[in-house]
This record gives sequence, C-alpha cells and structure tokens, in this order.
Amino acid sequence: MAVLDPRSDSAAAPASGPRPRHSWFAVGFQLSLGAVLAYALVQAVESIASLVMLVLLALVIAISIDPFVRALTRVGMRRSWAVTLVILVLALITAALSMLFVAPSPARPRPSPAASPPGSSNSRTTIPPWAGSRTSTTSSRRPSRNSAPGAAAPC
Repeated sequence: MAVLDPRSDSAAAPASGPRPRHSWFAVGFQLSLGAVLAYALVQAVESIASLVMLVLLALVIAISIDPFVRALTRVGMRRSWAVTLVILVLALITAALSMLFVAPSPARPRPSPAASPPGSSNSRTTIPPWAGSRTSTTSSRRPSRNSAPGAAAPC
C-alpha cells in the first residue's frame, strides 16, 4: 500500500503566481449591495411586524377562550354557537371595563341665544371696555413694506 504524500498532491497546492487584485469598484459595489440588502431586510421585517402582532393576538385570544368553549360543548352546545357566545361575553366585559376608565363629561348647560338679552353677544367674544379698541393695527412709526425707504407712513 502506497502512502500518498500530501505535498505532492497538485490539487491541494496553492496556485502560484500573483494574488488576484480586487478593484475598488468591485469592493465598493459589494459593500453597497450588502447595505441595500440589509436595508431591504429591515424594511421587510418592519412591514410584517404588525401582521405578526395580529396573528399572535389572535392566537392568545383563541387559546384563552378555548377552555370556556370546551365547557359549553360538553354541556351540549354546538362549537360554533359556543365560540360566538364566549366572544360576545368577552366583548361585553371589555366594553363594561372600558366604561369604568372613561371619565364622564360634565353635563353643563349651554346658554341658548334666546336667553341672552337683545343686543348682547356671547361673553367669550366681547372685548371688555378696559381692553380698548383693537380695530386699528397700523402704527404711524412703522412704514409699510411697499413704501419706499424714507417715505412717510400713510395716515
């Protein structure tokens, strides 16, 4: 039996000669292609994240109502009616609990326009007498934008 010398095997010997040179263009193209693929992967994961959360929520709901549905089917109710009944009861309980946390709005009567005396308006829109008139907004010291520099302001 002949023993083969691993150094004499030509397939295992490295190729002699100069090492292949990679151009900067090829390296940059590979790096940018990798970055684009990584960005696309992140976007794909983010786009299906909401779908995965909905599937997991449905799984949790299905697993949590299953013991109640099994109990109702043992009593003799059809499974479809048992699932419907359990989901309706769950929805009613959720609605009742959410009503506990929603603050009721205070019932405050709004003044009707017929109740105010003629000639008066809502107190929120009237300007008190001490505030003065707000009809004039033009100042005589500030020239307008359209006037030439050094021109007198309109009166």
